[in-house]
Amino acid sequence: MSNQNIMPILPEVTQKTIEDHYAAIHALDLDAWVATFAQDGQSYDPVGTPSIQGHAALTQFFQNMFGQFQNVEVTKESMFVVENQAAVKWAATGVTKTGRQFQCEGIDVFHINDSGKIQTLLAYWNPETLKKQLQS
Repeated sequence: MSNQNIMPILPEVTQKTIEDHYAAIHALDLDAWVATFAQDGQSYDPVGTPSIQGHAALTQFFQNMFGQFQNVEVTKESMFVVENQAAVKWAATGVTKTGRQFQCEGIDVFHINDSGKIQTLLAYWNPETLKKQLQS
């Protein structure tokens, strides 16, 4: 069976969406971050927790997660892009609004839709690592 009429999304589109995603986190820009997702986009952050689906739920997640931070720096250590999918090994550092420093790392797996928006994000990381640093 041939899919000749379906054009694969260019890796450059996938990479730009991911770059925009991490730039929005660095800027702590809620609107820019949510805009990287499809209207019905979903995130499993972290994997193993229920899906966060749609812009309203993603907005609430961003506010809960990133609202406690004064700054966040995400370094993309490795990025592997194949058409509309990508895996990114990242490390994050930052400071909370109360002055606590933190660091964590993980791997994000992105599926980008035909419109160049994140359809699904699978975030593999251990939130307990972050919680311990914020509580100590």
